[in-house]
Amino acid sequence: QPIGLNATVSITGLDSRMSFSGKLVNPGPAALLNGKLTVEGANAADTFQRLTGNVASAVLAQPFSVIGIVSTNGKAAALNDMEGRFGDAAANGAINLNLGAVIDLDVALSVNKFDLDKFLPTAKTGVTTGEKAAATLANPVPPNAAAFALPENVNASLDLTIDVVRYNRGIVRQAGLRAVMSNGSITLDRASALLPGGSDVSAFGFLQMVDGAPLFEGEVAVASDNLRAVFDWL
Repeated sequence: QPIGLNATVSITGLDSRMSFSGKLVNPGPAALLNGKLTVEGANAADTFQRLTGNVASAVLAQPFSVIGIVSTNGKAAALNDMEGRFGDAAANGAINLNLGAVIDLDVALSVNKFDLDKFLPTAKTGVTTGEKAAATLANPVPPNAAAFALPENVNASLDLTIDVVRYNRGIVRQAGLRAVMSNGSITLDRASALLPGGSDVSAFGFLQMVDGAPLFEGEVAVASDNLRAVFDWL
């Protein structure tokens, strides 16, 4: 007999809460939990700091919410019909996770807009490409400074689309990324975007780690009606 569950958890002193409304089927080892999950708050930065004890960046001081249908049986979990908001950005999609000797994770997200400049303040400093290159040569990164390997026991897929991305004081439209990770490597099925100046870029290929450093093999295509506008933007 299904058991109805309704619960709300709030954070004292913060306008943040998590609520669940659903049912528990077959209580026991084979139990299935299904229902509507809502997470919302007035300030993501304050919520992050309260939960982790770490100070969050000021750019996270935005209202947020995630609403979706949760289904889990202990070995698998899914968040479907998801609707999320962060500030004035909105997203919808689904997340599916299967646990076992090999972990399977599938994420599909569609976002209306994302202001990358807020998270990359250096994009507004006016530093030229030549100055950036000179700084890189003056402070080279040791070859193994960030050596790591992609996990071989995780299979994951990402299908992400963003209608509008604000970057370097310009607008990038119709940004999309579809990639699959399996057996310690990543297959890039599609990465594309419409750049300022009537230009578009696309790429596909294969990414793997070699001696702790990423190695990409594939193709990149760029077409432009106004190269000067692209260079001015970069």
